Amino acid sequence: MLHRTIHLFRKELRLHDNPVLLAALESSEALYPVYILDTAFLTSSMHIGALRWNFLLQSLEDLHKNLGKLGSCLLVIQGQYELVLRDHIQKWNITQVTLDAEMEPFYKEMEANIQRLGAELGFKVLSLVSHSLYNTQRILDLNGGSPPLTYKRFLHILSLLGDPEVPVRNLTAEDFQRCRAPDPGLAECYRVPLPMDLKISLESLSPWRGGETEGLQRLEQHLTDQAKHHSLPPVSLQGQLLWREFFYTVASATPNFTQMAGNPICLQICWYKDAERLHKWKTAQTGFPWIDAIMTQLRQEGWIHHLARHAVACFLTRGDLWISWEEGMKVFEELLLDADYSINAGNWMWLSASAFFHQYTRIFCPVRFGKRTDPQGDYIRKYLPILKNFPSKYIYEPWTASEEEQKQAGCIIGQDYPFPIVNHKEASDHNLQLMKQVREEQHRTVQLTRGERCCSTHIPCAVAHRRSSGTWALGLGFGCFSRMLFHVGYEHHEQLFWLLLKCCPKFENKSVTLFFLPSPLGASSCLLQKCFPKTRSSPPAPPADPSAPGWLHVSPRCRNLCSSARASCKPSLLTSLLVFVTMICPMR
Repeated sequence: MLHRTIHLFRKELRLHDNPVLLAALESSEALYPVYILDTAFLTSSMHIGALRWNFLLQSLEDLHKNLGKLGSCLLVIQGQYELVLRDHIQKWNITQVTLDAEMEPFYKEMEANIQRLGAELGFKVLSLVSHSLYNTQRILDLNGGSPPLTYKRFLHILSLLGDPEVPVRNLTAEDFQRCRAPDPGLAECYRVPLPMDLKISLESLSPWRGGETEGLQRLEQHLTDQAKHHSLPPVSLQGQLLWREFFYTVASATPNFTQMAGNPICLQICWYKDAERLHKWKTAQTGFPWIDAIMTQLRQEGWIHHLARHAVACFLTRGDLWISWEEGMKVFEELLLDADYSINAGNWMWLSASAFFHQYTRIFCPVRFGKRTDPQGDYIRKYLPILKNFPSKYIYEPWTASEEEQKQAGCIIGQDYPFPIVNHKEASDHNLQLMKQVREEQHRTVQLTRGERCCSTHIPCAVAHRRSSGTWALGLGFGCFSRMLFHVGYEHHEQLFWLLLKCCPKFENKSVTLFFLPSPLGASSCLLQKCFPKTRSSPPAPPADPSAPGWLHVSPRCRNLCSSARASCKPSLLTSLLVFVTMICPMR
């Protein structure tokens, strides 16, 4: 039986690669493309500023035009979504509602309510995943029902899943001709509202226009540019998509993901509650031109570069102001056109070192970071024109200019532009000690999202496995010495062993087994998986024959290291020598 279907657009405001819309067309005799503009639901679920409202309306208008080219239209119905559905399901004799499956708690609750309404009124509900590369539930199932909390573990799970599904075919006019379109009068009745209809200022327009058409054009341009200047993950588009997928997966199964309290993976930190400083950060009045220029661009355009996001997030939280990442997340959610529930919260936890990121001693300087990126200060001159006449040597620190130089620049610090609200050196040093104390006190929480932790199913595991008394096997690891990666030729192995002993004195009284690989590993995980199969949680035992290639047993007597190396391994295997040095810890 063919259905009379309402296809409910939510986040997927597009026609290309839309599997649930295609399924709706293939199973229906009549199709009503609907977007329910439930302002109460939207404003209670997320912070939306004027730029985002305009972007949304532009996206809806673009969707309406693209549907019109295929012989249909978009019906934008304002009101509470459950009441709207109840009314129009009965009015249009609807037998099926289709919608995209989302992972945000408020969208999950909406879908559950629609399922309940379907059971009550007798219509079918079909939802399909189309906003992510993978179905996050499959990732959770393969990881034992919980989300992989490290990026390395996440990539391992993806390697078991294989490539994501290919995009579905493009929709055509013939697809819509097989279904009865909404009456033309409905399109006029349920048109896309204008900004003034929602009391949104027309002055709040970003240079980035919303809609599928513009988005596809920007994507095509980006791919063209990337072909000329190729980059690799995590910087590449592929890498960014995988990070997006990672945060989607973790957020889908982590309670209270967008807040600190009740969030099991987030450090519980006593952040300062300073409304005045928070307001100055938000309104570009910190007195640090690099930070203020970024916040000005964010407010004017609704977009900033990811490194700029790093700078202002670190400044607000662990770097200078010690204000909660939740406050910054809300500002980004309000102002960013690309604000996203999972990515926004995940990145703020990362940048505040509340979860995921553990090199917390790395603090972005609000002066030096900008100078390295833009030495002449052109970015500051564009977004803070009050400072445009300062020489480049002062543009990042205008308070260091003399009074006469400030007058010549037409900007008196403290009158026309504020002094810095903190002393960066003092504030960052103090905050560093606070963060160190927090992490020591909450060590168990730190370990949850730390790639160096040991876990029975994590292949690149962070342990050195003790096989027997006095003998140690160094596995592939990411422990406290993991970043000491040596890649040397056969002729340099004596220096390698000397350096190994100098850095790891506890090796001197231990018998050590090292594993040698015949070719450089680089960033490839393929060779790792060949050497250590997915079914194993530790390196394979060394062969019984000590002269067999691949394994090297080194006696405790340091003076025999080099001769043992030559005796135990074929020179061809030592042509490319890789040693991962991990912290020695006995297995209990």
